Amino acid sequence: MKKFLLLTFGILMFSVWINAQVPVNEAPPLDAPPYDAPPDPVGVRPIEVYPLSVTRETVYDPPPVTVRYSPDVFGELRANTLPGSFAHDAAWSLQNNFGFSLGAQEGYYFGDNSQSSSATSLSAGVFTNYSSGKSAMHLDYGTDYSFYPERQNSADDINHSVNAAYVYRFNNRASFQLRDQFTSSSNDPLSDLFSINASSGRLMAGSYYYDLILSPQRYTRNTVTTSLSADVTGKGTNLNIFGSYENYWYGDQSSVTGMMKDFYSATIGARINQRITSWMSLGTSYSLQLNDDLKENQAHRVEIGRFQFDLSPNVQVYASGGVVITDSSSNNEGYRVNTQARTGISWSTEIARLYAEYSRTMISVSGYRRLLPSDTFLAGLGAPIGDRVNVRVSGYYQRSSDSLYSGRLNSYTAQASMEYLLVPGLAASGNYTYRYQKNSISSLGTIPYAERSTISGGLRYNWPSRRR
Repeated sequence: MKKFLLLTFGILMFSVWINAQVPVNEAPPLDAPPYDAPPDPVGVRPIEVYPLSVTRETVYDPPPVTVRYSPDVFGELRANTLPGSFAHDAAWSLQNNFGFSLGAQEGYYFGDNSQSSSATSLSAGVFTNYSSGKSAMHLDYGTDYSFYPERQNSADDINHSVNAAYVYRFNNRASFQLRDQFTSSSNDPLSDLFSINASSGRLMAGSYYYDLILSPQRYTRNTVTTSLSADVTGKGTNLNIFGSYENYWYGDQSSVTGMMKDFYSATIGARINQRITSWMSLGTSYSLQLNDDLKENQAHRVEIGRFQFDLSPNVQVYASGGVVITDSSSNNEGYRVNTQARTGISWSTEIARLYAEYSRTMISVSGYRRLLPSDTFLAGLGAPIGDRVNVRVSGYYQRSSDSLYSGRLNSYTAQASMEYLLVPGLAASGNYTYRYQKNSISSLGTIPYAERSTISGGLRYNWPSRRR
């Protein structure tokens, strides 16, 4: 506690000193003429972004959501992030070519079959942005160091996060995107807060893979995604070719289970969307998911009748159905045909987002050679409340079964955070996370039961402090 108080006092003094050196942008005088935003460039195609989920970081061919507020090329990258934090405002403002953040938190956790205890966490992040007429790039790195004064015979923990995003717009009808997301987490209670306090609000999107709670166990993931999108006719027919490659590494496989192993997967696919009216579009997609040695555990996903209804420039409702054909020859299961479906609603502005989605599809359990029929429900909100308060709330429920074995794999996650701006750049925050995991499928019998909650509070300084 003494270390935390000293660090908190140091961050407070540092922020006061920085703000004394940097002039604050003053508001325009009352008699200044009103600002008129420039009109949207003629012919600029709407930006396609992905509906968000809550704890995943992997894009899985989600339905596009049209956002009309950001015609600039950097907006294509920023639209794939979740607002609701001052760190996000600083990191995803094109006015800021470079910036950093520093934070300190005191946390209290209980669960994971251990007695409740406290922990102190120090975090830091750095980012850079670049944009030209046709291309844009964003890079950020975040790290978090946690130490547990009340835990005996346990090493302190450190987490890392790297996010890189690049977009190139060939013309008003075609663009290319490339993203790389890397995380390395100790999978302990305090690391659940790391995604909340990372320097940028990265896209949290749905995934075809389970993120298991295996504490204490370092869990490292690297995901590369790419897409090429073009309006092939100039009359609302959009073709998108996409792909991804994912790696999962476990720090000590033998300490968890003999079945657990490092895991990789590749996905490639295409989708086509046709604008039928100004408020409705219809699409179809196909993708092939290859797991492990690229010869077994394949999943062919066909989505037919992907309807999207634009109720307003900021509100979209979507629904789709289809089938998943899996080849699990390694498990002597052969081919299986399963239904898949997805429906949801999304409300988006430049500074806020609200979403809810239900989906049913086949999901891989990371580290295990199993493809499970799964139901997922997720919802979330990220938005400012006035000029001094930011709020993020999100949660999901996931339930899976097995075609050959009885039982279920259930998991819940909930996250909430609130920030209050004390002085320009310096904000106080309160955070809460809850995670639950329970398995009764015999083929996955070594997945442990887990339930834990973490509450924390602290300070975070972001420079520059300008909001977009």
